[in-house]
Amino acid sequence: MKTRKAARASNTRHANSESLEIDNDKPSESIQASPIAVYSINYPIEKGNCEICNDSLPCNNLRIREHILEVHSILNIKYKCKGCGREYDTISSIKSHYPACKKKQHNNNNLAASVQIPPHTNLQSNITADNMPNIPPLQCVECYKNSITFTAKDKKGLTTHLRLKHPNEYEDSKKVANIRIGWSNDEDKILANLEISLKAVQKGQILDRLTEEWNKIAAASHANLRSKDAIRGRRQQPEYKAILADLKSNLNNQGPDITDSLPIVIEPVSSMDTVTESDDVISVQNLMKEILTLHQNTLSKYMKDAINAFVNHNETEDPVKLTMLGIRQSINEYREKHTVNPQFKRTSFISRKKPARSKTRLEKAKKRAYYMNLYMHNKPRLLEELMDGVTPNTDPPPIHEAIKHYEKIWSTDVKDTQSVDQIPDVDINNKILLSPITKLDIEWAIKKTKKDTAIGIDLISLHEAKIMASEELYIAFNIWLGCKRIPSDLKLNRTTLIPKTNRDLHKITNWRPITISSILLRLFNKIIGHRMSRLFQIDKRQMGFREINGCSFNILWLHHLLKNARLNKRELYVCFIDVAKAFDSIPHESIYRALYRYRAPSAFIDLVRNQYTDSYTTLSYKNLNSKKIQISRGVKQGDSLSPILFNLVLDELLGILKDEFGYNIRDIGSSNIKCFADDICLISGSRIGMGEMLSKTIKFLEQRGLEVNANKCMSIGLQKAYKGKKSKITTEVAFNINGTPVPILGHVENYVKYLGIYFTSIGSININATKQKIQDILSKVCSISLKPHQKINLIRSHIIPLFIYQLINLEVYPKLLKQIDIIIRRTIRSILHLTRSLSIEFFYLPIREGGLQIPVLRDIVGLAKVRIYKNIMRSDDTFLKYLMETQGFHLIYKYMNDLKLDSSYESDDLKQKKVELMKDRRVSYSNKVHGYGFEIFSTCPITNRWLDGETRTMTGRTYINSIKLRTNSLATKVTLNRGLDVDKTCRKCKLQPESIMHVLQFCKNMKGLIYERHNRICSRVVNKLKERGYMVLVEKAYTVSTNDFRILRPDIIAIKEDHGYILDVQCVYESSGASFIFAENHKKEKYTPLIEIIKNEFNCPNVKILILTVGSRGSFYHKHLYCWYELGFTTSELRFVAISCMENSLRIMSTFHRSLTFDNSRDNSSDL
Repeated sequence: MKTRKAARASNTRHANSESLEIDNDKPSESIQASPIAVYSINYPIEKGNCEICNDSLPCNNLRIREHILEVHSILNIKYKCKGCGREYDTISSIKSHYPACKKKQHNNNNLAASVQIPPHTNLQSNITADNMPNIPPLQCVECYKNSITFTAKDKKGLTTHLRLKHPNEYEDSKKVANIRIGWSNDEDKILANLEISLKAVQKGQILDRLTEEWNKIAAASHANLRSKDAIRGRRQQPEYKAILADLKSNLNNQGPDITDSLPIVIEPVSSMDTVTESDDVISVQNLMKEILTLHQNTLSKYMKDAINAFVNHNETEDPVKLTMLGIRQSINEYREKHTVNPQFKRTSFISRKKPARSKTRLEKAKKRAYYMNLYMHNKPRLLEELMDGVTPNTDPPPIHEAIKHYEKIWSTDVKDTQSVDQIPDVDINNKILLSPITKLDIEWAIKKTKKDTAIGIDLISLHEAKIMASEELYIAFNIWLGCKRIPSDLKLNRTTLIPKTNRDLHKITNWRPITISSILLRLFNKIIGHRMSRLFQIDKRQMGFREINGCSFNILWLHHLLKNARLNKRELYVCFIDVAKAFDSIPHESIYRALYRYRAPSAFIDLVRNQYTDSYTTLSYKNLNSKKIQISRGVKQGDSLSPILFNLVLDELLGILKDEFGYNIRDIGSSNIKCFADDICLISGSRIGMGEMLSKTIKFLEQRGLEVNANKCMSIGLQKAYKGKKSKITTEVAFNINGTPVPILGHVENYVKYLGIYFTSIGSININATKQKIQDILSKVCSISLKPHQKINLIRSHIIPLFIYQLINLEVYPKLLKQIDIIIRRTIRSILHLTRSLSIEFFYLPIREGGLQIPVLRDIVGLAKVRIYKNIMRSDDTFLKYLMETQGFHLIYKYMNDLKLDSSYESDDLKQKKVELMKDRRVSYSNKVHGYGFEIFSTCPITNRWLDGETRTMTGRTYINSIKLRTNSLATKVTLNRGLDVDKTCRKCKLQPESIMHVLQFCKNMKGLIYERHNRICSRVVNKLKERGYMVLVEKAYTVSTNDFRILRPDIIAIKEDHGYILDVQCVYESSGASFIFAENHKKEKYTPLIEIIKNEFNCPNVKILILTVGSRGSFYHKHLYCWYELGFTTSELRFVAISCMENSLRIMSTFHRSLTFDNSRDNSSDL
């Protein structure tokens, strides 16, 4: 608390000192212009003489004022402080000022004499550490360099001022101990390893050699160099001797590894005769025999021949090739049966509007057309413009440059002949890995594949693969698995390029290649990859391509580690490794080596080898395909098998580093590395430990044929300051990779991007920067030339999801999320011109229930943070669990209280809470005036699709007015004067209160338009009945005599063969389901007498009454939809009927308002 007060006081004095300095530089113009107009009395008042007449004055304020007024007639009297020279108008104000000024002057008298600084002199370039003038000890040096006078109260105030106003200089001012530095645990381990390795080479005295080797390692990582005496003394310490003994015992227990000198020798399977009759092949053969017996009559000739060739080992026929011919045949037959006639092409639309004549209107029209084209065809590029404020070049470089670049990468065959040093202690169940593929496996793979997945170069779609899943794919996949190879047709892929960033897109290195294989191979590999992920246990420090949220785990791990080191004033070093083209450059031999290391069966390795042998791809560029490029190394990004293969290769590095040289927390453990695919982050508690890990990592990656880009790597350093009182950010380069220095992040204004989140040297960036960016983008969306519903769709579906990931992984509190939600709501209200009183529940309800479905950041981010926390607490990572418990729980606790969740991490109430939150919104909205009719809208989703903004026939003005109509927000007397005791009678008919329901249903002046709305629906029903072959009678009159003679005139009578319908169309205002039921029952009761008349007249034994009800605000009662479906209406046609009715209702409201305006103008003219 004292620190905050000191900071506020220092900031105030800082500002006052500047203003005082500026005022003192300017002479007082009023005193110089009229010296007798103002008289100054010095305070404290003492006995003296008058400055004008030299008469003696007493030491009394009233007597002095009387003399000045009576003798000299001066009205303006000032009181001047003798301490600081300030002038005040009244005696009371200077009495309040003087005690503080006197105390300040007393403190300054004890300091050295102050230095007068010329106001316009630039001292920044002249002041150095050598020629620093004699300034007071509590004077801020940095302010002094900028010609600002600031003096702190005490040393604590000066430190606070430096930390807040000059953070970089504050960090640089911290001192680090450089003499008599203690030995860390990492240094002891490295020294012990050196001693063991040197003694193994040569016996005897090794102190000189040990000192020399130690200093080489220390110099490589800019660590502390040690003298011979220091190393001799450390070797005599009991802590070091214990570490040395542990290392020796571990080496003795391990013994010699039988695979230390064994290179990898895996001979490929070239033909069917080399395949041994293993259990898995026999099981597949038995399955094929069973299929051939059961489906003899339904299988195609190619599939029968493939099964026979596989079962009987027919060398003249290739079963794998025959399966592909059978699949092709089935696809061609399916395409012939389901060939769709070419659709009628709509002619180009010719606008009837006059062309824009002025230059401004032309530019505006072009800009609107440009953004409309981006919205319709290239939303990613539109988002890039909004995010970055520039128009990026989204076209990749010329295709010949791309071919040359990727040929150099993919077609270069790199060998990996290094022996396997250690084999994990795992037991691979070959029966699961190579067991026959079942139909359930294929169904699971199809279900896990996105419906809009891209097709391969063979043009086979996911839907066509789904048609063949039960027979053709079932047989083909098992034959491929039994033969341990795939068809050669599936080895041809196509590669598309997507931009990595929005900058320098003319460089081919800023594009990411995505290789798309056939959908058949992707389904096959998805099944194989799923089996591998179940059997091969990857190190838990590799978080990529796993079912958990690995990104959030790694981000929280790094953020809380930096905070822990900063708070506890400990040493910490971080290094981000950038592997150039990791997925594209990994040698195939390294993949086979990794499988061998995990004891995968040779038959399975042959299957993987076959997929990468003679594999080719073509670059897709502007609907063109390049020549074939051979893939001699790298995994295919976009293939389901690639992630697990890459993880298997990189998993050996985690085994090499083990748990050594990490950041250690007492009684908890240590952590040294986290990976997310090829994003490698190293952590160490010492500089020499980080250097050792870097050397091992670089050595391993180079052995795998991977190149590390040292210039794109980044390091962070926190040093323990002098006497351990502070933690200092390192700004000098500490590490190098193959002689190239690794850049260091340095001060807090610098940042590095890790897994999509920006980090500084003390943790993730401040959330206020993200909040400001959201505001800027939303303001750009408001000003962009798009329709209102397109802007809403852009915010809902693209902009907000971009920031949800950042908000989940940044340190943000619920209060700030609520503020961001308010900003989003204000933007949407501004775009749609909605009133501030509109219920906020409307923004968050789903579209299918009649809302806008805007994501609620407070709920989404809060539930996600709690879910991540509970997943961490359930995991086996004790290190991360400790960090979350000690540093992250206070934030999670706020979200638990805000969302009223159970604090126990074992409970799983998040899904239920999400349902409860939505239920509360429904109840709250239905009880408000804006939710009048919500019961109808929420139960009829087909009429709410227009709210998503994708209805192209709807104009922006119609969209806005439709929302106001749905939410009872259109301007009427009842709407505008809700809660006021004023006259609300309709201004047209003067009969009932002027509400939206009255205008749309009952106002006599609007009867013509109400009838027209009804007749348009009737004409649509008539056209539909005529299309289905009904004889249709419209408004035919019948006389009915029950108790009295009545004339009944139903809207429509439809007759076809032996059945008929009596139809009546009703437009009902959506208040509740009861209004629809009442309208239906009333009309059925009215037209029941006509049933017998229609039967006799048309000789039709089956006559039925159907009441077709439509909501005047564009909805249907869900229990009455069967009437429309019975007449043959489809869902899309019903959607169009509802929108048409709503637009007609808007036309009624528009006409009503225009007539009021006309009446007012006519009354004004008559008054004149």
